[in-house]
Amino acid sequence: MKRTISVIAIVAISSLVFVSQASERVWYIDSYGFRPSLEDDTVFGNYTTDNTFTYYNRCTPSVRIDVYDPDGVDSVWLTYRRANETSMLNQTMDTTSLGRWNTYEGDFEVDVSLSETEFIVQFHCNDSLGYQSSSGEFSLFILYNPPDPPENGNYGMELILGLSIVAIVVVGLFYLRKSYSKK
Repeated sequence: MKRTISVIAIVAISSLVFVSQASERVWYIDSYGFRPSLEDDTVFGNYTTDNTFTYYNRCTPSVRIDVYDPDGVDSVWLTYRRANETSMLNQTMDTTSLGRWNTYEGDFEVDVSLSETEFIVQFHCNDSLGYQSSSGEFSLFILYNPPDPPENGNYGMELILGLSIVAIVVVGLFYLRKSYSKK
């Protein structure tokens, strides 16, 4: 009897070690930085952003998040809004092309104001059984910094060179036309 219990205990401990290692390899999910979903069955984590700095008053930021659901993920989308507004907009998300099938990526185009604009982003998931889960809200800051105009009217060598080329072409066309009109 003691031998049977010892074998069962060894098998149980060994299987826990194997399951822990296998789950890290299969899901590619880093547990650091995960925020639990509101329904406690879907896990949203590793939120990252890109393209959040612009020289223009329109910007297309992209966001990525890892999503895991024990029942399987059917679809993922995000909602976003300005931090000072209440109306939300939806955007679908797709798995990334990086081979990480549980990482979803989406982008959206927005108008931004001078300096910094804050958006609130939230992620949603339908699992394979039809249940919906939502993440907590995440902040997204977009920095808008248009280039400064040249100081003291100094437009640099590019402008001087460009105007010189235009002047040479115009003078050349004038002489070319003059030579054709003499014939």
